[in-house]
Amino acid sequence: MLSQCAPDPPKLINVKIAVSLTPLSTAFFVAESSGYFRQCGLLPELIQVNGGKRAFELLEENRVDFSTSSDSVVSYAVQQNTTPFNILASFASSENDIKLISRQPEPLPANSTLGYWSGSASEHLMQTYLALYQSDKTFDQVDAPPEQLVSLFREGKVDVISVWEPFAWQMTDLIEQNDAHVLDAAALHSLHFLLLSNQNSKLDRTVAERLIGALQLATIKVHQHPQEVQQEIRTVLNADQSFIDWIWNDYLFQVKPATSVRYALLSNSRWFNGSRPLNYQNYLANAESLASPSDLAEQWCQDT
Repeated sequence: MLSQCAPDPPKLINVKIAVSLTPLSTAFFVAESSGYFRQCGLLPELIQVNGGKRAFELLEENRVDFSTSSDSVVSYAVQQNTTPFNILASFASSENDIKLISRQPEPLPANSTLGYWSGSASEHLMQTYLALYQSDKTFDQVDAPPEQLVSLFREGKVDVISVWEPFAWQMTDLIEQNDAHVLDAAALHSLHFLLLSNQNSKLDRTVAERLIGALQLATIKVHQHPQEVQQEIRTVLNADQSFIDWIWNDYLFQVKPATSVRYALLSNSRWFNGSRPLNYQNYLANAESLASPSDLAEQWCQDT
């Protein structure tokens, strides 16, 4: 008598995702380590990079199907009318992820040298701070990626840098010795971390739905098991608990439709483009018809 064989499990869908190596990407790291991507039918390759700007560049070069990126990077891209992409969801936010680290306390001396990374949230915060508080002074400005900005600061070649975590945390030894100061710039820029998709990708819409579902499951775990998740982030970022204590309360982890950050995007666009706001409609069109993250998790992610 022939024995009955169990049906083959569904084939997993290969997908490439550029992920910024930051605590803001916690949901991606948890979804991978906890098996939520597989549970939702995906076999992802997470390409880890320093910053949402680099992640977006990989998307723009058609080297990945999805990327993480800040709303500032997205606004710069829309302003420059780059390769078409979709804004699908927001999964984390913070008012204090990016920090201004200064050699001197406020007010900044005239002719200081300022460092930021253009086209990113780093530039956005620096320029906002200068416009609000230092508009009457002249500064030299240096454009460099965050890891280089940290080195330039330590070498005494720049006086103020705008960097996100974990790069700001790398300066805590100087801060504790009173050789560096965190300027009061919290809440000047509310950063939203977004999930983007490549409009040139051959993957169908259901892959994005599965991905959002996996992020929803991961975010639930973040809130239900914070200690376990913090240990995972320490491992991914090669950091210790002092770093987690430094940043954790500054983050809000929540998967939301991209349309929920429309106001933040419009606010950014007025800063980039003057009184005439940028048009995000073509970038948000796909997100408007997506079901809620919880419904997508229920639809696409099998119970284990």
